[in-house]
Amino acid sequence: MQDTSTTDQADYDSVVDTLAYDLADLFETHHYPIPAGVDTDQIRAALPAFLAALGITPPTTPDVRHTCNRTKPGQALPFGRLAPAGKCGRCDQLRAGAPAKDRPAYLDAVDRRRRDEEQTRADIRDHFAPGSPHSRGECGPVCTAFDW
Repeated sequence: MQDTSTTDQADYDSVVDTLAYDLADLFETHHYPIPAGVDTDQIRAALPAFLAALGITPPTTPDVRHTCNRTKPGQALPFGRLAPAGKCGRCDQLRAGAPAKDRPAYLDAVDRRRRDEEQTRADIRDHFAPGSPHSRGECGPVCTAFDW
């Protein structure tokens, strides 16, 4: 399968347009009745969901970082200020209404580790609780339940 990450939005839109017209022509050529009121624009509107189901998604915009903060490169100016127009690509995007960026990926790993540690603590509490396998002597002469 071809990597679509290098294509730009114009290429993706061109592919969708071409598919919509070709699909309409295919229906017409094979005398397959298209429901009344369905036109090429409606076919085009349905194609992105179809392509996404196949794993073909539109390209994402390149990651633009702040270049306005000399003391902390990659971070915005303090107190929510934006750099003058044309000085920082990310400030220009924010000024134009771009959404805030997602959480950094490392925070997902931190959350996952925190969940795993909480689960391990709960498992240890359950193992050593009264009436548990450990208290019933199911561990053997030396308990190795959490030695990994």
